[in-house]
Amino acid sequence: MSGGDSIPRLLRAAAVLVEHAGYEIARSDTSVRVTQIILIAAELERLGETFERARPRPGFSMGRSQPEGG
Repeated sequence: MSGGDSIPRLLRAAAVLVEHAGYEIARSDTSVRVTQIILIAAELERLGETFERARPRPGFSMGRSQPEGG
């Protein structure tokens, strides 16, 4: 995957991997690290959603909607 359209998918994939790491850590470590890892995964998921919402949609223009003088 590459390009701007892949950013949300890549962030979500990273979130899944980080969350999985958190669960693996939890199997052997009950410290605060597990909570930190899960929070990082949640933040990656939120970032993916943010990038997805910010993507311009086809047919949507940030320019003027009416001609000048109109």
